[in-house]
Amino acid sequence: MRHSDEFKYSIIKRMMPPNNESVNVISRETGLSVGTLHSWKRKARANGIAVPGGESETEKWSTQDKFLIVVETASLSEIELAEYCRSKGLFVEQVQAWRDACMQANGGVAQQAAQLQKDLRQRESLACKILGISQRTLQRWRSSLSPDEDQRKHAKRMPANKLSPDERDAIIKTANQPEFKSLPPSQIVPRLADQGVYIASESTFYRILKENNMQHHRGRAKKPSTKPISTHVLPVLTKSGCGIITISG
Repeated sequence: MRHSDEFKYSIIKRMMPPNNESVNVISRETGLSVGTLHSWKRKARANGIAVPGGESETEKWSTQDKFLIVVETASLSEIELAEYCRSKGLFVEQVQAWRDACMQANGGVAQQAAQLQKDLRQRESLACKILGISQRTLQRWRSSLSPDEDQRKHAKRMPANKLSPDERDAIIKTANQPEFKSLPPSQIVPRLADQGVYIASESTFYRILKENNMQHHRGRAKKPSTKPISTHVLPVLTKSGCGIITISG
């Protein structure tokens, strides 16, 4: 049976900090084989994800998982690292100790990696300035909990209730059905409602028909027109003298 990437990630996430659920527990609850779960676990580690699943004591995590945590947090600021550790059930001091251990174990390689991470932070800072966002905003966008759409205040957003092309076509086709072809939207919408059908509001019908050049004056009735409001000036006599009253209509 093939599983979606979303489902696989939801299972991997249970093995990640701070959950650290064991393969056996997940297998019993989901019915997935232990071999399948171990395979997904290995692939996650190969992609740079720390998956210590089953080991609640962080100091007993494998060297590989500790190293992956160090790599993942290398570019974070002090505040970002603190937030990361809280979300993963770790202490900042633990991550810093693991980082120091990696530096001592790898010598020049670790220093080179640190320099690369520094260069990356500088490039990110420059990119944020160009985009007009803060680095904290960039980190929030990278989070899996962040929505996909652009969250900048000046960004152009798609209205949540914007009609799809299929919905627009449905309005046009409905207005041109034999039973509605000679009726205005003010009569089409109520008749649809009597049938228990709702496609769009009356104003939406008018707007879509107008955008598609299908909303014109028809028949012998005079075309609606707007007339300027007429005014009348009447002189009146008041106690203080003569006055003027303007009447509109």
